[in-house]
Amino acid sequence: MTIHALAGLPRSGSTLLANVLAQHPDVHVSGTSALSNAMGAVQGVLSNDPTVISELTANPGMYVRYQDALRGLAEGWYEGIDESVIIDKGRAWAPLWTLASTLWADAKMIVTVRDPRDVVASIERQHRATGVFQSPVAPALRDAAEAYMQADGLVGSQIKFAEDLVRRKGENVQFVRYESFVVDPAATLARCVAHLGLEPFDFDPDHVESRGGDTDEVWRGKFPHDGTGPIKVSGSSWEDTLDPELAALIAGVFPFFMSTFSYGG
Repeated sequence: MTIHALAGLPRSGSTLLANVLAQHPDVHVSGTSALSNAMGAVQGVLSNDPTVISELTANPGMYVRYQDALRGLAEGWYEGIDESVIIDKGRAWAPLWTLASTLWADAKMIVTVRDPRDVVASIERQHRATGVFQSPVAPALRDAAEAYMQADGLVGSQIKFAEDLVRRKGENVQFVRYESFVVDPAATLARCVAHLGLEPFDFDPDHVESRGGDTDEVWRGKFPHDGTGPIKVSGSSWEDTLDPELAALIAGVFPFFMSTFSYGG
């Protein structure tokens, strides 16, 4: 069994990419999965529990057993899946890439990115579309945007981890720009297939079905994960939703990310 990871910024096409990759007959793609959170929690115990330090000191061979236990957790998670290739979708994979690549030498990661101004604008538009419910972050748009862009915020945390993967020159990591994906899905999918080492496949980007088990009602519809229908360029831009001052504030938080992925201007 090969387990790959799919992570990325919110509203950057990770669900859409997952849904279309799931058309491949050799691939099983999860909905938003708790596996990466579970792996991170176990890693936290192994890293901080004094009992582990004592056990490892007495028996250095336990390190291999810890590896096997973590690997067994992930592989047991997908026990009984028929497809030979697993793509687990979860934002928590980005900071866990060192762990994943330690457990599986052939594991690959795909990280979707998008102009953060468009990410925040997309979140705001969905908030307005579900106006019966209050924002889960802040009632004022500027306050919400600043919270999203914090280093531990919904958007900022993923940007920070994407930057880290670039700086670490993370092996087996492929970045997918949302803007490129929706303009030329065939080229993006061909890159993903090559990256994952899959057999070539004729994807149908015009008829994408939602394959995940995401329960959007948990978030009162504020962060939808449907991704059904054709892959197409959005008819909206951040300029339709954000004023220039707020857009500049968002663009200025992570200049390395903006420059690396060509989101200037």
